[in-house]
Amino acid sequence: MNNLILASKVDITVDAMNTILRNKLRGDSVKDLRVNTLGTGQMSEAYRVSLKYLNSSTPQLPNSLVVKVQSDDESSCRIGKSGFYLREIRFYQEYSSRLAGIVPECLYSEIDEDTQSFTLVLQDMAPSQQGDQLKGCTIEEAKSVIQSLAKTHALTWGDSSLDNLYWLADTTAARTKDWIYNLDKNLFSSRWNQFRTRFKEKLSDDHLLIGNQLADNFDRYLFGTDTEKCLVHGDLRSDNLLFENRNGSTVATIVDWQVAGYAPGAKDLAYFLGTSLTTELRRANEEELLKLYLDTLVANDISNYSTEKLRADYKFYSFSGFVMAVAASMEVEQTERGDEMFMKMFSLPCELIRDSNALALLEC
Repeated sequence: MNNLILASKVDITVDAMNTILRNKLRGDSVKDLRVNTLGTGQMSEAYRVSLKYLNSSTPQLPNSLVVKVQSDDESSCRIGKSGFYLREIRFYQEYSSRLAGIVPECLYSEIDEDTQSFTLVLQDMAPSQQGDQLKGCTIEEAKSVIQSLAKTHALTWGDSSLDNLYWLADTTAARTKDWIYNLDKNLFSSRWNQFRTRFKEKLSDDHLLIGNQLADNFDRYLFGTDTEKCLVHGDLRSDNLLFENRNGSTVATIVDWQVAGYAPGAKDLAYFLGTSLTTELRRANEEELLKLYLDTLVANDISNYSTEKLRADYKFYSFSGFVMAVAASMEVEQTERGDEMFMKMFSLPCELIRDSNALALLEC
């Protein structure tokens, strides 16, 4: 297949779709299409492309698919090209086939590593509905996510070879690439100062205390814990999840792998529970959800991770959602919904940090 890369919505044409779907068309061809904006992402543009074929009876051809391309916004595109676009493309090229039923099927993926322009074409998961960061997840949705998450982590649990992948966040290899976005103490401190200025009317004394202590001790956060690492999503929250009711059960699909990284699995777990459940719902169900994660790991042959270790890692990574909200909000295009979303992502983890007394860990 030609290395076709679509730069924007206008490049999603009949000819482009015929090239991308060439191996599936079996002599048929796309004769018409309709393109609609999809989702709420700020680092990329996503579109649902509805297709009509010359021969409508050709089997196994998708009626619609999802196309992701670089952001139209200059600042969002710039940050996307500092490794985030590459992560998602490489994830789908190298890992998605092992996660059938957890992530959408990848129909096409291509990136130009010189320009970092990319095209990603995925299975349309309709009638699944995107989660809403402003509303959060239900307990049924959370359980489905955690089961999928634990299965994903189990696939690469303790695989130290991932540390050699420069396209994954937080690997030794990634830190050798000066063009890849690597969050360090100086950069976080700068973004925290910007965050305090933008949202100063909405920040409490408690918010400021947590942020200031984290900024002062950010190297301790980066040091992490000594738990075995695996492939993590890195941005596991409601907006990056799709939900569908199948035969009375909630099924979650995980999307948006632009922050895929190498870390203990509890980082994803704390990020998700800390950003995507109301504080009341999290407090009422936290122990059950931690147990579900651990039980699912055990069911997938990871049996050397104790309850005590999980709780310690979960406490340490209670900062993960807070860190993302501060850093990401200052890097991408500012929008009204985006500001509301980032404040939600910021304030909920503060409650988790307080509940777990995690601030004391930064002083160790």
